[in-house]
Amino acid sequence: MNRPEIIDFIQSHGKANVFMGNELDCSPSEKRALDQQTESLQSRYAELSEVFNDSIHQINTRGIEDYEKTVSASKVVQEQLKAGLASTKDRKDELLPAIEKELKDSRRKKYKLESQLETQIAAYDKEMLALQEEYEQMLKKYDEENLQLEDYKSRIVVLRPEYEKVLAESVTETEQQKALETGDTVVTKATSPIATYNSTAAAPTKRKAKGRGRR
Repeated sequence: MNRPEIIDFIQSHGKANVFMGNELDCSPSEKRALDQQTESLQSRYAELSEVFNDSIHQINTRGIEDYEKTVSASKVVQEQLKAGLASTKDRKDELLPAIEKELKDSRRKKYKLESQLETQIAAYDKEMLALQEEYEQMLKKYDEENLQLEDYKSRIVVLRPEYEKVLAESVTETEQQKALETGDTVVTKATSPIATYNSTAAAPTKRKAKGRGRR
């Protein structure tokens, strides 16, 4: 029997029959039979009480053992957790300075790169502004020169007939000048041998005259 069945049996048979034997009016034989039944029930009740107490004891014992096992396992887990926590703390104490240094170096590098980038961007903007101004000046100068060129073209169109007339006259004068220069060149070439001969012939005479003077 389990615990609820034992309790139900005791409640329905044991105590009720004991009280009934005292209260009922019966013959001696019936009373003896009832006493025997009462003794049997009391004996059964004692056995059941003992079984019940043993069951309670076993339940309590198993509960205590299970509790102790649970506590022991919990202590093992706690020790493992403590060891893991201590190891983690040691690693944290070991790694944290290196991590903080790395973060500090990274921030320093980031700041340096950002500063360099800002400087380069400022220099680029300045250079682009200067180039833009130079381009605008060159474009302005180009427009001015282009206007001047167009003005020259229009003037050339107007002056071209007169220019061609002057050019024709200039060509005639040039040809005449070339003819005169050609004539002078011919005369010079023709008289050059004579001049050379005269110069050569006069040279010994001068040397003789110098020789007489020395004597």
